[in-house]
Amino acid sequence: MPAPLHDKKAHTHPTVDEYYDEIRRKLDEHPEYFSPEISARYLITGVAGSGKTTLRKEFAKKGYITIDIDEGYAEWRHTETDEVLDYTPDDPAWHEVAGWVVKTDKLQEFFDTHPDEIVLVFGSFARIKTVVGMFDKIILLEYPNSETARERIASREGGYGKHPHELARILSYIEPYQQKMKSHGAISISCTLPIAKSIEVIEQVIHE
Repeated sequence: MPAPLHDKKAHTHPTVDEYYDEIRRKLDEHPEYFSPEISARYLITGVAGSGKTTLRKEFAKKGYITIDIDEGYAEWRHTETDEVLDYTPDDPAWHEVAGWVVKTDKLQEFFDTHPDEIVLVFGSFARIKTVVGMFDKIILLEYPNSETARERIASREGGYGKHPHELARILSYIEPYQQKMKSHGAISISCTLPIAKSIEVIEQVIHE
C-alpha cells in the first residue's frame, strides 16, 4: 500500500478531498477487507504518541462509543509461554518477551452489548492476526519516520515511552507494526495531521 499522503518538499498537508479520494481508491483495491454493509466496529491504531488518546477524547465528545485498549482490555503476556507478566520496564530482558495482548473475549462482550451501534476502539497491541478480524475497518495513524515519534513522545506528559527501555522498544517496532497493519488492509493517514483534519477524515471512513 502507498505511504500516507504528505508532501515532504512543500511541507503542506493534502486537502480533505485528496485524502477522501485516496481512501476510496484503497477501498476499491481491497474489497476483501471491507464489508459493503454499514460497519459498526472500527480500530484506530498507531504506535505510542501517534494521537490515539487525543482522538478518542474528541470522538467521545462528539457522542461516539469509544474504548481504549489500555483501559482493561489488554495485559502483558509472555510471547512464548503466554503467562501473564508483571510490568517490569527496568529489566531489558522483559522487553524481549513481553507482548501487550488484547483480551478478545472481553472486547467481544463489549461489542455484543452494542450490536447496532458504531464502536471506535483505540489502541495498539501484539498478536495482530488474532484481533484485526474483529473489526470492519482499521485506520492507522502512521508515523512518517522514527524521529517524529521520538519528538512527539518526548514532548507529551507521561504515558508509555518515557522510560528509556520503552522508547527503545517503540522505535524498534514502528515500521514492522505499521507494515503489518497495512498488510491487513488498514487505511493509513499521517499522524502529523491537525486533529480537526484527522477527525474529518476518520468520519468520512466511518460513514463511507
